[in-house]
Amino acid sequence: RSLMPYSISASQMGKARSDMSGKNTTADTQTSALLLAICAAPDDLSGDVFRKLDGAGFAALVDLSIQTRTAGLVQYVLQRVSHRPDDASFARLQHWSRGQAQFSMLQTRSLARCSALLAQNDIDHVVLKGFVLDQQVYPHKGMRPLRDLDLLCHPADAERAQGLLLQHGFEPVPGSGQYGVEHGHQLPEIIDPAHKTIYEIHHR
Repeated sequence: RSLMPYSISASQMGKARSDMSGKNTTADTQTSALLLAICAAPDDLSGDVFRKLDGAGFAALVDLSIQTRTAGLVQYVLQRVSHRPDDASFARLQHWSRGQAQFSMLQTRSLARCSALLAQNDIDHVVLKGFVLDQQVYPHKGMRPLRDLDLLCHPADAERAQGLLLQHGFEPVPGSGQYGVEHGHQLPEIIDPAHKTIYEIHHR
């Protein structure tokens, strides 16, 4: 099954390139272009594009992929084209990808608990956006790293859902504010500290 294109925002790429400032500008541009090509068509690239990279170029690609949370995708493509540079950068790429896969499992366990609590209290909800893609589209868990999980509830149930989770060990995220459904499209972020998983409850 072919992977869908992976989206990197302009702000993500811009920040990552800013953080890498001081390096060779031409190499930086080439690294950015390669990462964008990987994200646009991960199943269409050949191993030749990686074999053209020297050690510094590959290290820059790993740096940029970690900063833009696309390291799992880069590793997937490297495995697909059977290209494995024998250096510390590749080991770092593997380490980061394993960490993301483990965190994805934590998020999955948290969501199972969260959904059970909501269902037991007759609160209908839908899981939105990245988590669904990570679980159903990408071949390996954690290839689509998530900062948080998004749940959609009916506006009449959203605050009750948030209150229920807070009663069962979830906590407000510091600095997330205090407001109800009258503000924006989601409630303030909360976290499941046992699984280090942040939630946004949407109501529109």
